[in-house]
Amino acid sequence: MTGTAYGEWTLRTGNGLLPMPDLATALLALAAYTATHTGGESDRAVVLHLGRPWHPDTLGLPGSLRPVLLWNVRCSLCGSEWEDEYSPGFHHVDTAVDQVLDGGWHQRTDGALVCDADDLLHCTARQDP
Repeated sequence: MTGTAYGEWTLRTGNGLLPMPDLATALLALAAYTATHTGGESDRAVVLHLGRPWHPDTLGLPGSLRPVLLWNVRCSLCGSEWEDEYSPGFHHVDTAVDQVLDGGWHQRTDGALVCDADDLLHCTARQDP
C-alpha cells in the first residue's frame, strides 16, 4: 500500500482503511467486524499502528500484561447492563448470551436480549409474536 497516508491507528478490512481515534476503538471495531463476517479472504481485518500490523508486544508492557476484549450485555429495551459480581464481562458472545438467559433474561426471535424488569414494556417484549 505504498503512498497511503496512515493515521496513528487504522483498521484495514477487505473494504479498505478506516481511521480510528485510539487502540481501544480499533480493537472494538476489529472484534465487531470479525464477529459479523464469515472469514473469507476478503473478510480479514487487522489493526494497524502507523501503517504496520499491531501486536500486543509492541506496547512495551511487561509480558504478563495484555489488553483483553470483554463483551458486556445490555437490555435491548432499557439499556440496563447485566451485572455479575464474579465477572466484569465475557470473553465470548455465546457465553454471554447463555449466562444472561440462565440468569432470567429472555432472547427474542430477532436475537434481542430483554432483561428481567417487571414492567409492561418488558413483559410485552418477552412475548414474542
